[in-house]
Amino acid sequence: MFTATKSPPHIHSFPYIISPTIASLLRSTPSTEPGGTIADDAERSPFSIFSAEETSASISKHVDVFNKLIRRYRYLQKAFEETLKNILQYINKWSPQDNAKLAMATGYFVTLQLAQLNCLTVLFKDYLVKDGERSKYFAIGVWGYVPNHINPNCTQFPTISSTLKGHALQFVTIVFKTIQSEQNIEYLGRSLINAGIDTKLLDFFPPNKRDEECFSRHFEAEDMKALVDYHAKNQRRGRRDLLITKLTSMMSSEASVGEVITYAKQQMKDSALPEQDVAIFVWDSMMDSVDLINTRPDQVETQTLRQVN
Repeated sequence: MFTATKSPPHIHSFPYIISPTIASLLRSTPSTEPGGTIADDAERSPFSIFSAEETSASISKHVDVFNKLIRRYRYLQKAFEETLKNILQYINKWSPQDNAKLAMATGYFVTLQLAQLNCLTVLFKDYLVKDGERSKYFAIGVWGYVPNHINPNCTQFPTISSTLKGHALQFVTIVFKTIQSEQNIEYLGRSLINAGIDTKLLDFFPPNKRDEECFSRHFEAEDMKALVDYHAKNQRRGRRDLLITKLTSMMSSEASVGEVITYAKQQMKDSALPEQDVAIFVWDSMMDSVDLINTRPDQVETQTLRQVN
């Protein structure tokens, strides 16, 4: 149905690569020029995502074609997702305008359950996450974020001057915005968890900007405070689970009280955890370290008191 080649797939072919039954509608083929530049001399298909107008309504209509096709022919979905992953590896070759359209379409694909967010894992490649050239990237008025000098009723992609950001970060920002605008932060959070990237969001940032401050500053500037709050909550939960696991392991191996206290205090300092929370974690770890399954009922109290003492 689809055979990957060393050459990047032609984005204009996207609607047809996945199915030979509609390949005859295609008249362009993938080609690259010296230096990896993609030749764009073929006439664009009117069904191409890149041929859509720079509006959410236009892109939605193009996405609806995919939706109806895949709903009718379910066997196409796997090939569709594989093709999408393959294409996303080359977002550094497309123009910012075309990338914005593809990113919004990808967000719609996820909300329609035609694709999963794990398609974004291909964007972890070094050449996509590193700082790119200063360019323009795009937002849509219906997202609720439009610069002050832009007409708030505008439904086109207003250009926004960006700081130096990698292609991956610019792309996923639009994807996340689209999903959140179509659904909500809870849906976006579940999608991130299901894709296994909820703890890897910083990996979309350039290596020198992978910290919580850069994360918050970037997404708050994009009017995505809900994602910042979600990420912070997720990070706290991760630190808590790690702390409990380590404390349980230390107590099970009969580490000294001094070692446990020293570790707990250090984690409280490093992770800015409240003392009352750490106290609860220590207690939970203490209880988890007691083998209640293999302990006789009449010895449970003794074992518990032994662990506490």
